[in-house]
Formats: sequence, C-alpha cells, structure tokens
Amino acid sequence: MNNNVRSRERRSVSSAPRQNCGTWSPWVNDHHPSNTDVDDKEFKPKSELDTFCPPDYGGNLTRIMCKDERGEPFFGNITDTKSGHAITCVSPYIGAICKKSNSGLVSHCPDLSMQYYCACSNKTLHSK
Repeated sequence: MNNNVRSRERRSVSSAPRQNCGTWSPWVNDHHPSNTDVDDKEFKPKSELDTFCPPDYGGNLTRIMCKDERGEPFFGNITDTKSGHAITCVSPYIGAICKKSNSGLVSHCPDLSMQYYCACSNKTLHSK
C-alpha cells in the first residue's frame, strides 16, 4: 500500500459547533431543471452554511465542489456556446448556477450539485 496516498475520510455531518471542521457537506441538489424550468441553481442560505460551519467557532467555508448530472466535476465560470449554458461554481455563498440562453442545442441546463468544505482555525472559541 502506498503511504503517500491519502483517502478522503467521510464523516457524518453534525450541528454541534466545530464538529464539521475538516468535513465536506453532503451534496446539495434541491433543484432539477426541466424543459419548462430551464435554469438551475443550487444554493444554501448563509444561515444554513453558518450552522454547518459556525464562524463564531472558527469555521470558514474555504472550498466548493460542483458536478453535473453525469458526475463530471467543474469549478469556475464556464460558457458553452454550443449548448447555450453559462455555469458558475466559485463560492459556497453563491452556489452552483446555470443560466440557459435562448440559443444552443440543449433545451435546459444540466442538473448541478454542489458541496462545500468547512475549515476551522485554532482560535479561542466564543461562548454563546
């Protein structure tokens, strides 16, 4: 076994402060585009993000991962003129967004999913 390869540990998500430090959230996929609702946006309100990764306890959402319905990962801003999609995946606070233009060969955006990572500092914890 190669000791240089580290497997990604999957932990269960907790609402207790600092319990989600060093943890990825579950995949978020609450909206599903269709021929009548062509755009997609996966988003969690700041209050839910702060519950998962409390800033008052040193939590900081530092990364986002996005994927399409085929499981293909992506990050950043992508414009596909052939399909007519403009996709954004840059921040947990913005979410994963796909806007469909009137042009393009595909009738609606791909079904996106996102997850975010909670990193925690070693600062002194605030009491509530």
